[in-house]
Amino acid sequence: MDAKIIIDALSSHTKANTIVSSIMDDCRQLIAQIPQARFEHIYKEANKCADFLARLGSSLDVEFTIFSSPLVDMFNIWEADARGLCCTKMCPAPSFVS
Repeated sequence: MDAKIIIDALSSHTKANTIVSSIMDDCRQLIAQIPQARFEHIYKEANKCADFLARLGSSLDVEFTIFSSPLVDMFNIWEADARGLCCTKMCPAPSFVS
């Protein structure tokens, strides 16, 4: 799932999708209670820590986990993120049929 869609939906106050509009309204109300809340889309290539944790979470058998310290497997990823090192997002080149 591309979280950019969620960020765009939270930023917009239109009710284009009636199925989730009440959930989005609830989210907007909760966000309004957080001082200085800001959401922005960042590609997973630019935040590998979040990508690592999302992948790990999807493979766990439990619904909720708290890590009391950083995971050893994540240290190098965290260091690269902290330094602003990221890889370029590779997009397929368009093919033109003549």
